[in-house]
Amino acid sequence: MIAAVSFQVSEEYAVVEAEVGQKYPAIQLSKTQPKAGEDTSFVIAEKSYKMLSGSVFERLGLREKFVYFGNSETPEHCMEITADYRILFWGIPSVCYVKNVDGKEKIRERGGDMGEGETTISRVLVSFVVNNEIVRDDNGDPQMFTFKLRSFGTQLVSKRLPELRDVIKKAANCNHSLLHVVHCGIELKPVLRKSKKNTESSWAVDLNIVDYAPFPNSEHPSLFSIASSENVRSFMKDPFFLQQKQNEQEAGERKSLIDSIAKAADTMGFEDEKTRKVFLQGFIKDTYGKNSSAELTIEQLNDMHDRLFGEAIALAEF
Repeated sequence: MIAAVSFQVSEEYAVVEAEVGQKYPAIQLSKTQPKAGEDTSFVIAEKSYKMLSGSVFERLGLREKFVYFGNSETPEHCMEITADYRILFWGIPSVCYVKNVDGKEKIRERGGDMGEGETTISRVLVSFVVNNEIVRDDNGDPQMFTFKLRSFGTQLVSKRLPELRDVIKKAANCNHSLLHVVHCGIELKPVLRKSKKNTESSWAVDLNIVDYAPFPNSEHPSLFSIASSENVRSFMKDPFFLQQKQNEQEAGERKSLIDSIAKAADTMGFEDEKTRKVFLQGFIKDTYGKNSSAELTIEQLNDMHDRLFGEAIALAEF
C-alpha cells in the first residue's frame, strides 16, 4: 500500500474525473414521490455537477441542496436548478427493461414480454434553455444532461415525446422529427398512480410538457448537426450504452483468447515468430475458411484455443 504524503494544494488545480462510463452529467428529482402540495425540483449530484463549468453553474442558478435519495438516511450534497428554465429534447430514446438483482440494476434491451420483476426504464438526453438561450459549456457547445426515467416516468418517452414530435411535424408540414429545433415548458406535478398488478397506489412525478416554442431559424443548422451526430443518434438507440459495454467486453475476451492461443502455439516448438504466424494463418484458413483471427467469432476463437491447447498437451506428453 502506498503511504500517504501530506501536502497543501489549492482545489483549483485539481483535475475532476468523471465516473467511469459516465459521458454526460445527470439530473435527478429532489423528490421522486412527492405528495399533493409538495414540490420537487431538478438537482445535480456531486459526481455530475463537478463535470460542469462555472458559466453553467451561473446560468442554471445552481444552489446547494441536501437530498435524501431513495431510502437513504444520509443526505447527499447536490446542486438545485433554480433558474427559470425550459428544456430541449435531443430526440426520443429507446426504452429498455430493468430489474433489481442483489441491489443493482440489471438492464437489458427491450424485446418480447416483460419478465418477472422487470419494469421499463429509459434515459433522455436534454439541454436547458434560459432566457430563450441554450445553456452552453466553455467550448460554446450545448451542455447536455441525462435524466433517468423508470416505470410510470417512461411515458414521457413512449407517449408524450412521440405525440409532441407528431404535433410539430404537422405544424411544420414536415415528414421527419423536429424535436431538436424547439424548447419545451415542463411541469413537475405529483400524481397518485395505481399499480396494474394490484390495487395499491403510490405517488410519482408526472413530467408534463405544457408547451413548445421554436428556436430562431438561424440556429436550426447547428441544432440539426448536433441532433444528427453519431454521438446523439447512438445514445437514442442505446441510452444505457449496453452495446458499447458488450463490445468492450467482447474485445477484452477476444484479446485474452488470442494471447492464450499465441502462448499455446509457442509451446509447439516453432523456430521463430514468423513460422508461428504462418502456421496460425494456415490453421485458421484450413479450419474455418477465414484469413485472420479478426474474422473469427468468439465461439470460433474458443474452439481454436481448445484445439491448439489439445495439440500442445499431446506434444508435451509425447
